[in-house]
Amino acid sequence: MLNAEVKIDPTLPKIGKELLRKVMSKEITMQEFDVECAHWLLDTIKDMVWKPMPSAPIEVREYVENKRKDKDYKVSQEFWHIPSVQSYFAQVSAVGSCNRSNTQWLQFMSKNIDKKNIPAHEKINNLLEKYRICG
Repeated sequence: MLNAEVKIDPTLPKIGKELLRKVMSKEITMQEFDVECAHWLLDTIKDMVWKPMPSAPIEVREYVENKRKDKDYKVSQEFWHIPSVQSYFAQVSAVGSCNRSNTQWLQFMSKNIDKKNIPAHEKINNLLEKYRICG
């Protein structure tokens, strides 16, 4: 067995450091660690709001319309270097990533929080439903 030193991010909140210490010292199992993390995340559930996709700039809307009319429609390489086009696709990527990540964390919480904790599951399921409808 390797005896490697684990460096913990100093910006990690106290509860995170304590949970890592417990799992690394085998005071708790990985399953117990997941349950504790899920409860910790439950405290941040109010921050897990669905982010809408940005509005496409005119250049992108025209491209989509032309592509819809003609599947072989092509744009020049310069199109992809237009600042508003680059900014739009960067925002789409960031928002999509955030929404997918939040969905995965909600699913993680749902899996790891005791089913008897009805209020917690109601919060989680309501948010998952919003994500399903919006996504």
